[in-house]
Amino acid sequence: MSDAEFRSEAFTDDPYPFYSRWRREAPMWWSDHLEAWVISRYAEVNKTLVDYRTFGQSLNSEAPLIESLERLPLGAMDPPKHTRVRGAINKDYRRGPIEERMRQLVERSVDRSLENLPTSGTFELKERYVRPVVREAIAGLMGTEDTDQLMHYYEQVMDYLKDGRVRAASPDRAELGRTAGRELMAYLRELREQKASQPGDDLLSEFVQRGMDAEDIDVVSAQVVMAGEESPTRGIATTLQALLSHPEQLARVRQDPDLVVPAFEEALRWVSPVQVKGRRALRPVVLGGVEIAEGQDVTALLGSANRDETKYAAPERFDVTRRNVDHMAFGAGIHVCLGAALSRLEAQLSIQKLLERYPRLELDPERPAIFEGLVFRGPTDVWVRV
Repeated sequence: MSDAEFRSEAFTDDPYPFYSRWRREAPMWWSDHLEAWVISRYAEVNKTLVDYRTFGQSLNSEAPLIESLERLPLGAMDPPKHTRVRGAINKDYRRGPIEERMRQLVERSVDRSLENLPTSGTFELKERYVRPVVREAIAGLMGTEDTDQLMHYYEQVMDYLKDGRVRAASPDRAELGRTAGRELMAYLRELREQKASQPGDDLLSEFVQRGMDAEDIDVVSAQVVMAGEESPTRGIATTLQALLSHPEQLARVRQDPDLVVPAFEEALRWVSPVQVKGRRALRPVVLGGVEIAEGQDVTALLGSANRDETKYAAPERFDVTRRNVDHMAFGAGIHVCLGAALSRLEAQLSIQKLLERYPRLELDPERPAIFEGLVFRGPTDVWVRV
């Protein structure tokens, strides 16, 4: 329960033993490094995410993203601004035409990526299959086929953000991230202006044609790009790694394809693609028996909360039949991930079609997976053979 542990290589390599001990011995402790209370149990983490009247967004935690985009992103907004912007777009994700458009986009990207995989031998899945599926879907929602350019900016911003909530980036890395953020926003602005004269059947055109405020559109577009790539890519890769390393679980999913989405949900709980969320106390509050002063930050460890023994039986075990998963990998409350439905669709179609195509798919024993990431976590790659 110290900053030394938090910043150690051992924690970076595998935070879960630390999480387990912290939940037992010090579920809430003060970090001088983070200038925040570190919270590891499910009940307290859930409270900080759901009770938005007590816990607002931490601008310290989101500072790298705010600096990169040069504006307050949707995920860092508090009511009433968050309510206004989020309310204007929520219905678009639930409308029939957009839902059908998302399905078409994902099916097309899955089929195209599958065609690029070999029929035999050894190959890697995360970068060669999963990431292209996710990226094509995002670009399609934005109404562009220029996936490479859109993601070029994204990658440099994300490189800056990857550890930004818990460790300071080098000056050079920070400058690259901020420059890329400005370029990304300029690109999205040009795309929005293009949709005003040449609308399509994409989400961005829907926003423009409905007369949404231009700045709000740009903020939402940035949120779709930034939040829509990393979590589903890591989450789907983790699901594949988990299934292939647990043959009995894989057999269940092959026998019952309806278990694909529950397997994805369980994988999100098992190794949360987003490990950390920051909040700030808007008033004095007692949480987990600790007094938190108004204005103090909290660092909520989602990865730890999703393996809390008081919430889940045998939390270290990956179990596709686990009931009432109720994880917080997508956040919770009013800030629950905007693209959660799209992520589940991407997982369902990409995993199901992959398993159908390769009935003897297995992990390559010569290239074991390595999980990495402090803020965003998942396998660096998933090598398989057929």
